[in-house]
Amino acid sequence: MTRRNLVLSASGSVIALAIGSVLSNGARAQARGGQDAFATASADPRFKTFTSIVRSSGLESSARGTQPFTIFVPTEAAFDRYPELRASLLGPASEAFPDTHALVMFVRAHVLLGLYPTPPLGERRERMMSRVGTPIDIINTTPPTISWQSSGGRTGTATLSEAPIIASNALIYPIDNPILLILPPDLG
Repeated sequence: MTRRNLVLSASGSVIALAIGSVLSNGARAQARGGQDAFATASADPRFKTFTSIVRSSGLESSARGTQPFTIFVPTEAAFDRYPELRASLLGPASEAFPDTHALVMFVRAHVLLGLYPTPPLGERRERMMSRVGTPIDIINTTPPTISWQSSGGRTGTATLSEAPIIASNALIYPIDNPILLILPPDLG
């Protein structure tokens, strides 16, 4: 198994060229005008809930920073599958005094340091660790999927239904399922 971690140049312009040569599922990466990951995700209505969580967690400056990262971003459809999760993270009770620890953990569960395109055809899987220590496997199926297991034994999968969106500092993969580390009481 070959680890494919691409290095971001100082200008960020090398990302599109390097990623374009290693995408395995035939999809073309979508470059979005050289904006940082937070600006790129905020401009996409599919990521409204997740960008609200990033903002409320206090991690917006990290998402705008220069450290290259890969992020698996649950879409609005993914959050629609778990309305209790959205309510527990962003609901009225959390507006005045949000549980920033839970928000940070949720965001960091979706982040890998470095740039990780999908594995080339012929490679079965690649294992990485999220920023909270959750092992995440990118599995080369059609379409590619990711799987994870939290320290509490919670497992899950999500589909990478399209090529990553390329931001100046990140690869953004839309996913159809949030990475659940800790379940709110209503989801248990």
